[in-house]
Amino acid sequence: DTLKLTERFRQYYDHFWFLTALAAAIFFVTDSTANENTKRLAEASRVAQDSSRYLLLQVRRYQDYCKLNGLESTKSCQWSNYSQWLIGSLA
Repeated sequence: DTLKLTERFRQYYDHFWFLTALAAAIFFVTDSTANENTKRLAEASRVAQDSSRYLLLQVRRYQDYCKLNGLESTKSCQWSNYSQWLIGSLA
């Protein structure tokens, strides 16, 4: 009775709550999508590390082959020597 709120106030109040509910819905949908993307990124990182480890193993084997056969001066053997440090940091 003291405030004498009118029908117009009730309509504004209803609009405010509707917009708040809409903002909350958008937030929760965005948040659930972000969690899914985080899981996908972690999986992709794991696959990339596993692939890098495998490639590093192959490069080291090739480098050993080059040393055993005296082929260190060939371009491919120089590449294996250079690239193993880069691939090692990825693995």
